[in-house]
Amino acid sequence: MRYVYSIVRYVPDVARGECANAGLIVGSEDTDEWDVRMIGNRNRLKALGGSLASLGTFEEWLLDKIEEHNESNEEGTEGHVLTESWLASLAEEQSHAIQLSRI
Repeated sequence: MRYVYSIVRYVPDVARGECANAGLIVGSEDTDEWDVRMIGNRNRLKALGGSLASLGTFEEWLLDKIEEHNESNEEGTEGHVLTESWLASLAEEQSHAIQLSRI
């Protein structure tokens, strides 16, 4: 069984290059299990400055995608399909305040 993951990084100012890990996305096409875990205490992230609003919005969006995926699997319907390539393309798209490591 193969699991892939991507680290969610909060980068309030790309020019400064400061970042902090904010969470993790992990999943497997083999088992069709996907999850996201974000850190609970965001004091370190706040210390970097910037607005954490984008992180909260991204987290909500991710949780919705995973919920849609799980519901479609339970119902046997076609919904949002989470795959390794989906995670890789998401990492490519996110290159600003929220960044994802490559899988």
